[in-house]
Amino acid sequence: MKILALFVCLLVIPLAFFSLPEPQSGASANLIDLSGEGTYEVFPGKTWQFFGPVRSLSIGDGQRLLGSAAAVLGTNQGSTRAAIAICFQRAASDPIVPLVGDNHLNVTIDPFQRSHSVHAAVSLPRGTYNVGFCVVNLGKEIIGNNNYVNGWVLISD
Repeated sequence: MKILALFVCLLVIPLAFFSLPEPQSGASANLIDLSGEGTYEVFPGKTWQFFGPVRSLSIGDGQRLLGSAAAVLGTNQGSTRAAIAICFQRAASDPIVPLVGDNHLNVTIDPFQRSHSVHAAVSLPRGTYNVGFCVVNLGKEIIGNNNYVNGWVLISD
């Protein structure tokens, strides 16, 4: 009983002095699911390509885009290097660009299906964007032993 009383004193009493900030008046957020089946094959190349679901999002003035996603990737044989990120595309004819610019992740993909995760937070100019998990296959082996993407993006004020 004394141990329980000590636990309550050490844990509960300090919580009385901790307070969370009040939510901002008028703040809003929109959560968009990025989960779904990944691309069947990612061929070697120099350009980013979306892997899995792509969502069309409208960003307003002063809004931020936050995202997190994981994809299961594997080669058919051997290993290869790849760059991964959450990407955006302003219009269908524009290039696909990582939200984090040159700070994307470089990973090794091998025949064993492994989960690779990416995260980003950025402010973009007002507009409509295509957003999704993306990959550049930097090696010589095809990334073709793939699975699903699980993730989300959040548009917040």
